[in-house]
Amino acid sequence: MIFIYSLEGRGRQLYDAAMNRNIEGMRTALSNGADINWHHPGLLNYTPLHVAAECNRSDAVQWLLSKGATVDSRDKLGQTPLMYAARNGHTQVVTMLLEKGADVTASDIVGWTALDHAEQYRRSDIATLLRVHSDLLSLLKHLLLVSPIVSSTGPTRYFLPIVLSPEKITKEQKETFTETCDPLVISFNSKLVLQGLFPTLIVSLLSRKESPHFFIDSKSPFFPKQLRHAVKLYSEDLFGSVIFVDEHKFIEVYFTGNPKDCSVLRPVILEGLSASAAALAYNEETLGISAVTYCPQKHRSRETERNPHPIEISYKRDPPEIRCSIETDLPPIALTDERQSCWLLDPVPPSVVPIETFLPEGSVLNEFHAPVILKAVKKIVNEWDTLGLYLGVQNEDLLSIDFNSLHQINVCRKNMIVHWLKTGTATREKLIKALEDLERNDVAAEVKRLPYQ
Repeated sequence: MIFIYSLEGRGRQLYDAAMNRNIEGMRTALSNGADINWHHPGLLNYTPLHVAAECNRSDAVQWLLSKGATVDSRDKLGQTPLMYAARNGHTQVVTMLLEKGADVTASDIVGWTALDHAEQYRRSDIATLLRVHSDLLSLLKHLLLVSPIVSSTGPTRYFLPIVLSPEKITKEQKETFTETCDPLVISFNSKLVLQGLFPTLIVSLLSRKESPHFFIDSKSPFFPKQLRHAVKLYSEDLFGSVIFVDEHKFIEVYFTGNPKDCSVLRPVILEGLSASAAALAYNEETLGISAVTYCPQKHRSRETERNPHPIEISYKRDPPEIRCSIETDLPPIALTDERQSCWLLDPVPPSVVPIETFLPEGSVLNEFHAPVILKAVKKIVNEWDTLGLYLGVQNEDLLSIDFNSLHQINVCRKNMIVHWLKTGTATREKLIKALEDLERNDVAAEVKRLPYQ
């Protein structure tokens, strides 16, 4: 009896043989034309090497590597065979992969490396092995000087803030980020001369393992490139850009998302500052970190008026009172300005379902609906560009989005959805149809469950 396998069938034959440690079956599948890096469409885009590494099929791993299997191939979660072997405690497989040059510093879509997986699952021997194989990049990451750029394609790249262009951000650029709220002002002990705190803060936020997660935001007309003293990040969890500006004596933080999330963002930034201080061996108490807003008082001195400075705040009354940190004899004023209080007070829980949870039926959608759409389609990972094509986004626009977003899936997905919403043709019905055409009925069902109004 003669069996004729399709390309997918040959790949599946190789995959099954690798999982079952069937070297002869693997050899037959490869000779029949199977792709050694075939991705299983129903299992997170696993390759034969993924399943062999996860199932501790060391002989199959050795054979696949000898035949040219990509050692750092990635599945839908951005995970490599090394990550699966490390997490499951397969020391021999980890050793084989390392000998073939597996990237110890590669990270998945949530920023975890093989070492992170090993430590999370308490594989101490493997964690030690991975540390031994780590290089200068691992040291730089430990010191919060460099962060991996988690992308969907190509080798892992790294973001090193201290080598960016030293240009300054303009006042006009800053004004574009203050539409919804005033900036948060992070100040320190004025007697100290701080070195390295700004870039380590950026790296600490990019390296977060918990929500909210941060990514390097894409280029835009108002922020054409990242700078040494001004960096723009994006948080999908908060749906907004976070712009950090180093003014030497203090750090300004601008947020373009919903002001109610400012009170969530502020403690996260303070956590990042604590991690940065520890990495640089600064005494946190001596640093005297303050994270408030600029003083809105009308000052008597022109010099004070010309120089922006933070407020002092007292929570003894309701609402809290703020004072000028320089002209301290000025009377306090109540903290009632929402552009400032959003950072400093917990938001009042809404009595009704927020409007942003709705997705209207039968009408054109706009950028206002981006957060709810992105939350619903979060399971769309590597297919973000195919979804864009089904939505009617032109291929050249998708390529531009991919390039400007540094191939980061979360940022690409956000920019593709925003681009589609700006066309003036976006509707709930088109989104559902595109998801069904993509054969992602699970995500389409989530969109269908969203309230209409």
